Amino acid sequence: MPVEDIQRKIREIDSSQEDPEFLPFISEKLRELVNIPKPENKLNHNNEQNKMNHENLKNDLKEIENKLNHNNEQMLQTLLAEIKNLKK
Repeated sequence: MPVEDIQRKIREIDSSQEDPEFLPFISEKLRELVNIPKPENKLNHNNEQNKMNHENLKNDLKEIENKLNHNNEQMLQTLLAEIKNLKK
């Protein structure tokens, strides 16, 4: 079997979107022989991206919470002033 065919098959397997547990095993030795590096761990990359997204969302929520607290404080002060004016 020509090396190009083996390389093509390995690339197809590496680019597959299927669950990595069910993909055929490709040994390091075979990869070395046909000069195909091991693919980047997609799950690890996705996990890092999810962590970043999670942190961004936490920061956004904290900012929204702070704005709501500030608005609530302003509304409370306004209501207290109105009540005070009504009692006069």
